[in-house]
Amino acid sequence: MSCDSSPLPFFLSFFFFLTWTSPVFSQWFVVNPPQVSQDWNLWSVSFAGLLNGWAVGEDTSHKRGAFLAYTGASWIGITPGSLSASWSLIGVDLAPSGSGWAVGYDHTNRSGILLHYLNGQWGAVDSPPVSSDWELADVQVVSSTEGWAVGADVTNGKGVLIHLINGTPVVVNLPAYSGSNWYLSGVFFTSSTDGWVTGSAGSSSTNKGVLFHYLDGAWTFVQPTVSSSWLLNDLFFTSPSEGWAIGYDQVNKRGILLQYGNSSGFFKWESVTPPNISNNWYLMGIHFSSSSEGWAVGYDQVNKRGVLLHYSNGQWISIAPPPVSPDWELRSVHFTSSGWGWAVGWDHSNRRGVILGYETITAPDRPDGPENGDTNTSYTYATGGSVSSTGDPLQVRFDWGDKISGWLPVGVTSTSYSWGAPGTYVVKAQARCYRHPTEVFSNWSEGVSVNISGLYYPIALASPKEGTVLDACSLYRLPTFEWTADGSFKSYEVQFSLDSNFSKIVKKFKATGTSVFFSSTNWKGLLLLPGKSGGTVHWRVVGTRADKTNAISLPFSMLASPPAPAQSPNLSSTSRSALSELTWENACNVKFKVWFGSDPSFTKKTTLTVNVKHPLDNGGVFLAPLTSRQWKTIRKLVGDKSGETLYWYIECWDGLGRYSKTGAMNFKLTD
Repeated sequence: MSCDSSPLPFFLSFFFFLTWTSPVFSQWFVVNPPQVSQDWNLWSVSFAGLLNGWAVGEDTSHKRGAFLAYTGASWIGITPGSLSASWSLIGVDLAPSGSGWAVGYDHTNRSGILLHYLNGQWGAVDSPPVSSDWELADVQVVSSTEGWAVGADVTNGKGVLIHLINGTPVVVNLPAYSGSNWYLSGVFFTSSTDGWVTGSAGSSSTNKGVLFHYLDGAWTFVQPTVSSSWLLNDLFFTSPSEGWAIGYDQVNKRGILLQYGNSSGFFKWESVTPPNISNNWYLMGIHFSSSSEGWAVGYDQVNKRGVLLHYSNGQWISIAPPPVSPDWELRSVHFTSSGWGWAVGWDHSNRRGVILGYETITAPDRPDGPENGDTNTSYTYATGGSVSSTGDPLQVRFDWGDKISGWLPVGVTSTSYSWGAPGTYVVKAQARCYRHPTEVFSNWSEGVSVNISGLYYPIALASPKEGTVLDACSLYRLPTFEWTADGSFKSYEVQFSLDSNFSKIVKKFKATGTSVFFSSTNWKGLLLLPGKSGGTVHWRVVGTRADKTNAISLPFSMLASPPAPAQSPNLSSTSRSALSELTWENACNVKFKVWFGSDPSFTKKTTLTVNVKHPLDNGGVFLAPLTSRQWKTIRKLVGDKSGETLYWYIECWDGLGRYSKTGAMNFKLTD
């Protein structure tokens, strides 16, 4: 057989930003999947390195396979070419080189599907003759020139095994097996001469898992003992002598964990008692990043949610999954390293695929700063060293021993703090992922003990608090600067500087009481003191008594945050026949210019200008329908043709006149 000369045509359907919907649950986070159709699911996921991955499944609405590609920033839907009137995909595997295979079932022609990924394209491979009704369920790439696929011969009630040699599928006959109505569901080879396939045999009420071992050209049958009725779904080997198989114990209604290894001088399969999940649950997929680190996934039928089992330090433990919907399951898992992985499945409630990501962040370094000091004196502490397993940007915050700071902007790893009471305080730092801000955190760093002694200052700053972060939205909710005074003062002067030593006072304002309220003009000038990119501004109060003596407070710092573009931009509809609503989070911006283009270079383009009087109105969210004329003008950029892709981005200006813009996005016109 030969590879089809014309690979499947496909194109990018939707780009989207990763979004999150749950609090911290280990390091797993929920990804909002791209829009594939009204009813679709995912069966399998595989990666060839950190930034190159594919997930496959079934697009039930369109009766075709579902393709998702990971581009390093997001998952995108791929519209595949036509194979038949009805077909689906169940398994996918990639080689480290990036080539790979996907397998499934052609419902129209009742035969297995083989798709080969080479040079950035998927191509259909002619299926070998097996029977009048057969399908494929799993595939493994052993090398760039060799692989194996397994499934079921429905006509003859037996398993299907196909050897993929230089892109050509060859049917392999397994040794005679006495069981009836059996199939294969999983395959794993550690080399071209050593591998295993697994599956099950029997009726719907009584089953037995089956295993075949391939060694140096010969296949042998193996059947461990688990219970009177059990199924095997998948397996994984970290070496020829270490492996795991997983499935469902129908008698005890729980997942199966079978371990292969050397026991009493013999290599054999032994059952391992799984963690207690519920009264009815099973396992579907398994993957190891090393011999000591692995994951298994499945479905908890009692609590109607995915199952996550983590293997570490020689034992399996259950990890509470993040909430996805009232009813969802996991089917496949893949890790590129111990700290970076993905799991996919099906959201029963919303009739769409499920995508979970896994990320780890190392703890920051022990904070560096003074270990002795005085009350009401600002001290600076710095940290670093924290790394995301995905390379994502990080934010840090500090635990000062009497309060926890807010999260600092990306790239800022130092800040100042003052303690109001004597004592010993332990200062620690923590990091979080900027892209997954509510879900992925590091552990707290090692702490540094700081001894604070009490000193007397007749003027003590009160508000804004030390280290307060102030954005352009503060122009519309002007802060009041307040302090307390011990004794009588005739007047006060509020001073601002760009350094904590106040070697140069850049702004100063008179006050007669213990507070001052700035006009919007003055406040705008203060926010712009460090420049349009933002930065730290220090402030203090000097009090003058009737006898003309002065008292100076300890300084506080505040951070003028940099400009930020509109967040979560969205078009409610991409249909040619329906008007779309344009929405985004203002992010303190008041002027926007929305660009639409015919291609990534915006060769043909049109713009919309939007002004917002108050960026905090409507909860800080802009929402407005496009007019019929505007929507028509946008569609005409690509000839108003369904299936064409349009590109867009937003330029933004905040109340300080500072500029930012979103990244380029795209969408596909639909009927």
